Amino acid sequence: MRPPVLLTALAALSAALWLGAAARRVPFPFELTHGEDPTIIGVERVLRHQPIYTPPTLRYIPPPYPPVTFLLGATAARLFGFTPPALRLVSVTSTLVMAALVFMVVRRMGARLDAACCCAAIVFAAGTRVGDALDLARVDAPAALFALIGVIGAYGLADDARRRRRWMAIAVAGFAAAMLTKQPTVAIAAGAAAGLWRSDRAGDAVRMLAAAAAAAGIVFFWLDVRAGGAAWLALVSAPARPSIPWRDVASAVGRLFFYFPATLLVAAGWRRRGDRVWETAALAVVPMAIAANARVGGSDNVWLMYVPLLAIACGRYWTDHAPRISWRHPAAWLLAAQVAVLPHRPVARVPDAAERREHERLVAHLASSDAGSDDVLNLWFPYASMAAGRPPSGPRVQLFDFPPDDPLNRGLRAAIAAGALREVIATPDDMADWTRGADPPPYVPGVGAFDLNPRVLVFVRRGM
Repeated sequence: MRPPVLLTALAALSAALWLGAAARRVPFPFELTHGEDPTIIGVERVLRHQPIYTPPTLRYIPPPYPPVTFLLGATAARLFGFTPPALRLVSVTSTLVMAALVFMVVRRMGARLDAACCCAAIVFAAGTRVGDALDLARVDAPAALFALIGVIGAYGLADDARRRRRWMAIAVAGFAAAMLTKQPTVAIAAGAAAGLWRSDRAGDAVRMLAAAAAAAGIVFFWLDVRAGGAAWLALVSAPARPSIPWRDVASAVGRLFFYFPATLLVAAGWRRRGDRVWETAALAVVPMAIAANARVGGSDNVWLMYVPLLAIACGRYWTDHAPRISWRHPAAWLLAAQVAVLPHRPVARVPDAAERREHERLVAHLASSDAGSDDVLNLWFPYASMAAGRPPSGPRVQLFDFPPDDPLNRGLRAAIAAGALREVIATPDDMADWTRGADPPPYVPGVGAFDLNPRVLVFVRRGM
């Protein structure tokens, strides 16, 4: 079988697997993972015309991401209703547009149809490898799309000098939007600028990077001033872990293995091409992804920004060497290995009817409880609180961005140890940690277990 035939078949299978999983996941009416909680809470603040960034409390912890995804999610919510499926449409649309752009760019470079289809399908093939971020209500897919648009503009500056203003506007708008969607995308803008610099476009590189950084910086400064410094806390200092265990660093470096075949092609293309915008932008993501991956203790979603750049860089290498690609050419084996290795994991978090019933049971409990909103702490499922007509609590995933000795975590432990809340929805492990040293334990299991992922209990104050 010729390499293009096999690669196209693998690509079609990858796309079918992702589309099938997305069709089952997107309609689920509750949170699928806790990675969706920041978007759900951020969008809720936008819809209520409340500030996104405020000093953190147990009742509201600002999301650790800039606001663009929340604004896009609020638009989707106004059109289709404020539900998790509506918010997931932002990521699904971003993924489809991203794959379409990869296809168009690779074709514009002169690639054959089968090569362009294969490169576009690398985006879908990475679906399970990037933490299932392609179809969840998260910031990752929109951030990757905006960064890709920025690199397309930078490539236009290097390749089409006659329309410099047009490409400059695309690059600046793309990179500014990316930085205002997820912070690590600044590495992609810097990589694209470095590629422009090496392509004898030093002036354009400086102007592009300065304009994008200035646009994002002005918005960030305005947000921080309005929030009295809370935006800096949420977006910069709170997400920064004081120390990173060496095991997390080793695990982050090891994840490069899943992108290693194509990375070799990117490095080879970087050495041979006259302009290196795509290759330099892609390679700039690698140290950023390793550092961000280690900082959050192993999450794969940060690699999503690498995938479309990697796909286009592979397409360009394929285009340059297409007449010679056969099974005797190492590139054929590397491309086949890349497309085959990315979807090696099974699709995670495909919900079933039993999980939906448990979410509905939790919503019914919250709606029927006679405890006041200030007396219930639900750190696990904020959308369940909203569906029950209660304000959401700060999600657990954001609370633990703060170190254990932070006043917020100390305040949580003090409130629970003192029995200041009537109900706490948490796991037994959480309660064991939060009530450590309390004698007698101020809380006991109440209405029973909810067989969710993870398994949660409603703990009620002793003596009620």
